[in-house]
Amino acid sequence: MQRMTSLEQFRHIADAVGPRSGASDEEATAAGYIAERLSAIGLAPNKQIFLSPTSAYAPAALFAGIALLSVFLFWQGQPVGAAAAALLTATALISLLLEMQYRANPLRWVLPIEESQNVYAHIPRAPRDESDGAPAQTIVISAHLDVQRNPAVFNALGGVQALPALLRSGLIAAAVLLVLFLIGIPLSDSILRQIALLPGVVLLVIFILMLLAQRAPYRKGEGDNAGGLAVLLDASANLTSAPLAHADTLVVFTGASEVGGYGMQAFLRAHQAELAEARQLIITAMGAAGTAPAIAREERSYAAAASDRALLALAGDVVAAHPDLGAVIVPYVVAHGEFSLSARYGLRPLALTSTPQADPTAKPPADASIMPATGAPDADELALQRATALVCELARSIDAAAGGTTAPTGAAA
Repeated sequence: MQRMTSLEQFRHIADAVGPRSGASDEEATAAGYIAERLSAIGLAPNKQIFLSPTSAYAPAALFAGIALLSVFLFWQGQPVGAAAAALLTATALISLLLEMQYRANPLRWVLPIEESQNVYAHIPRAPRDESDGAPAQTIVISAHLDVQRNPAVFNALGGVQALPALLRSGLIAAAVLLVLFLIGIPLSDSILRQIALLPGVVLLVIFILMLLAQRAPYRKGEGDNAGGLAVLLDASANLTSAPLAHADTLVVFTGASEVGGYGMQAFLRAHQAELAEARQLIITAMGAAGTAPAIAREERSYAAAASDRALLALAGDVVAAHPDLGAVIVPYVVAHGEFSLSARYGLRPLALTSTPQADPTAKPPADASIMPATGAPDADELALQRATALVCELARSIDAAAGGTTAPTGAAA
């Protein structure tokens, strides 16, 4: 089977496969396509099946709905109503806090679940003299299969970055209600019930917004994450044809990322013992037209998760050595992604994303073999080539550091 270019793969995923929610038939189609392309470059793809909820907004809607039910109970006979309201609100509050940390919680027990899948493949390092004494390492490079919804209501509020702010407001409102309910158990006073209506209004707004978001269509995911998938497929081909010298590579395409990082959690739980201290490059939102590749110092959403310091320093060297890539290191990315899971499972992560390109006509490195032989690439192709070159150069630099050497210039080719 002929190798496809990153641009061809990008357009197939975005247009032929199209919108693909977590744990959906369309996501399964994308996973099948990824497995097919990995086989085409000589790898042996594996599939890991797991169960996942199907919506990122359903837990928040359920949380707000439970809190609103608690307000109703608070207006019923006391002290039983106040006690029941306090119990429900405490459960919802703790559950949402756990959900925001990608942890199991009662909200997940009552939500619909479907099968999702990860696709991954092993790229062995090049044959070497085992007497050289350098220990073998593992580099994990990942990208997610599914895409986000496109809620118009969030666009009006400033984009998906509004979700963390809304949930924090909901947590505060629920905490206020919990205090009122606890006070209301021994002290039944109508003024407490009237005060409870104020945070109740906040939760009602959140409940309505989550229901509207739940009905929004899914994106095709050109920038997040059809580009990331195409970049990882092209990098996989690159690292297969020219394997690393000191490190094995695991390329992982995760399912159900946007609904709560379920694919990455399933993969890391299954491979935690063998991946302790592994370096991980996490690709998200790379390769969109008019962007340049970027390394994120940290991710900030519900909580901050920082890139590994040693990898961040190495990335700085790579960026400095390859100015034609236009790559930058950005302070943080406002997102809620798989990045925050890696350190919990003992990996050392580096987050890769993209940023608007100041000079979209700047040329990638002339010595990169991923560049077309003739002609100027279009905007999508240029962004994909830059992103792939950065991923490969980072992998080779991590490999060179593992062997105590310096990566050669142009190693990304």
